[in-house]
Amino acid sequence: MAEEEMFDPEEMQALYASVDREGYTRDVDRLCRGLANSHLVVTARNDAGALLGLARTISDDEHICYVQDVVVDPAHHRQGIGRALVEHLMRRYSHCRFFLLSTDHAASPEGRRNHAFYRSLGFLSYEEKGMAGFGLPRNRPDLRAAMPSAAGGRPWSARGRRPIMVGEGQVRGVGGSGYRRCHVLPDAASRGRALPIGESVDHSHHHRENP
Repeated sequence: MAEEEMFDPEEMQALYASVDREGYTRDVDRLCRGLANSHLVVTARNDAGALLGLARTISDDEHICYVQDVVVDPAHHRQGIGRALVEHLMRRYSHCRFFLLSTDHAASPEGRRNHAFYRSLGFLSYEEKGMAGFGLPRNRPDLRAAMPSAAGGRPWSARGRRPIMVGEGQVRGVGGSGYRRCHVLPDAASRGRALPIGESVDHSHHHRENP
């Protein structure tokens, strides 16, 4: 397993297409930007380096972690890959009060499988936790252009803190103590440090979180 920060568009397209995630695959550049803007992306690869699956989070790394995606190529289902990915995240964010995710409704075949999987890991439904989940409709207008601009006329980033700074090298502003490079790179040869299951990377020296 590895925590990765660079994503090959063709590789990501193939993985998400394998599970019919059309909402992601219709715009692979946007998919890779979303991965780059995630708090953490953990991948599983075989000995040859082929991508088998990934999981990604959105988090403030203090109070809440939301697991946005757990994606495993169907050719490699039932090999413990999804479980290993989620268990890695559970350890990594064990200090957060909330560790949440959403999945398909139990009335669907996919939902029934997913519910059984997450319950086997100790997850409870929102109702069982005395909570309820809400979300806006998926199809709604993009209103960002109508928002006030930041100083100098530059648009605010999606995080709403610092102006986006995009230039050579695709540098993007974050809410932490500095700027980090955008992770959407065509060269997939350089990847994150390989991690044995259960090992975590120390993020204290580079605060790329703070959504």
